[in-house]
Parts: sequence; C-alpha cells; structure tokens
Amino acid sequence: MSIKSRHSHAQGRVLGQPERRPRRRNALFVILGICAVLVLAYIDGGEEPIRPIAEQIDVPGSAGRSE
Repeated sequence: MSIKSRHSHAQGRVLGQPERRPRRRNALFVILGICAVLVLAYIDGGEEPIRPIAEQIDVPGSAGRSE
C-alpha cells in the first residue's frame, strides 16, 4: 500500500488514527458554557429581599360572629 492511498483526501490525515481534537474542543466549549452560565447567575444574584405581607385576609364564617 502506498502512502498516498493511506491518507484521507478530505482531511489529509492518516487513516486508522483517532482524531482527538474535536472531543477536546467540544469539552472546552461545554466547560466554557457552564462557566458563562455560572458567572451570569452570580452577577444576577437571583435573590430578592423578603417583604412582609401587609394585606388583611378575611376568613369567611368565623370572624366577627358570636353565637
């Protein structure tokens, strides 16, 4: 077999050898995406101050009745 026939014409690499760059690149993109979401969540905070409920609630039938 000649060297020319062992090369892939589309990518220019030797057949039979695993290509690892796309996996590393995809893992890098996933890690960067997770970090971006965490940074946005940290900046936003997502927490609001607790406010007291200041509304009167009427209970039907039991309030104001004396029997």
